[in-house]
Amino acid sequence: MSTHHLLIWKTLFGFSVICLPFFGSLEAQLAQQEPSVIKQETRTNDSLVKLYVSVLDKEKNFISNLNYYDFEVFCDKVPQQVSYFAKKDEPLGIVFLLDMSGSMRNMLDLPSSYRPIGFERGWKGTYQKLIAAVPTFVETSHQLNEYSVILFNQQAWLAAGWTRNKQELEGVLSNVTATTPAGQTSLYDSLIAAIEQAKGSSYSKKAVILLTDGTDSTSKIERNKLNVTLQENDVPVYSIALNPDLFSLKHHFSGTDLQKKAAEQFFTDLALMTGGASFFPLNQNDLTRCLDEIAKELRNQYVIGFKPTCNPKMNKAHRVKIRLSEKSSAAAMSKNISIRHREEYKTSVALSHSK
Repeated sequence: MSTHHLLIWKTLFGFSVICLPFFGSLEAQLAQQEPSVIKQETRTNDSLVKLYVSVLDKEKNFISNLNYYDFEVFCDKVPQQVSYFAKKDEPLGIVFLLDMSGSMRNMLDLPSSYRPIGFERGWKGTYQKLIAAVPTFVETSHQLNEYSVILFNQQAWLAAGWTRNKQELEGVLSNVTATTPAGQTSLYDSLIAAIEQAKGSSYSKKAVILLTDGTDSTSKIERNKLNVTLQENDVPVYSIALNPDLFSLKHHFSGTDLQKKAAEQFFTDLALMTGGASFFPLNQNDLTRCLDEIAKELRNQYVIGFKPTCNPKMNKAHRVKIRLSEKSSAAAMSKNISIRHREEYKTSVALSHSK
């Protein structure tokens, strides 16, 4: 039931998913996945803003025994009442966004003649190792998850539509490692393509996992328009920036420390804006750890909803902050607890207030 043929996505506005499959109803399977909602969710009320929230201690263990009264929510610094709360391990749609630009040649197990001058040999075969870890990621993740794969260089193309078939996914990834990377990097355009693909998932919860070694060089869309898309869509982006030391290699980006810092800041901002996380593995041993942390986080999140009483103007970015309540039994641990969620949201339609 998944797409087998390769589709070329030309530019941002030319991207099209021609043949997305329709999956049959999973209501019977998902009935047992429904959480016991502590506060009533208004599913049809468009004014409800829902956030996926991860709570970790200083050892990066997930804290999963909190309740709605343990949290305080602020929108544009205005306190908000929690209207919906749940802790649920639910299936989701995950888009793998894989960089296949020319610089990725160093990351694949290719002859030295294919690798750009100046790249360290120590990272040879890294991409194969990372992609080889994906089946373990799938095993650790929810068994009803569905997956899609997008490859990109100066353009993005759909390598696999939505599938829950592990063997099919492994076959697509094997073909990826057999492809010679080439071309420039349209990272912004490709992120928007991945967001659009994620919106086509049959699940309400979605995520993008980005694997890349560089920064944008040829996108047609500007950074501020990418930010708007990220703010308007609740799709966390988990980025694995392979070997960040390459950002300042003399023969690659001709980068300076300032440029390297800007590159790292982009991935950090990406996590803050979407509620995902950014990883900068220093060696190949870190790679499987990155995927393992992502899989665990996606299965250990709270869902917190509120009906904003802050300014509901459309096309205005709203700042959101969630923290532990002073009355929470975990308040004494607050200095050792980190809470992660998307910190901005924007609506393209003005929200209506309900008294």
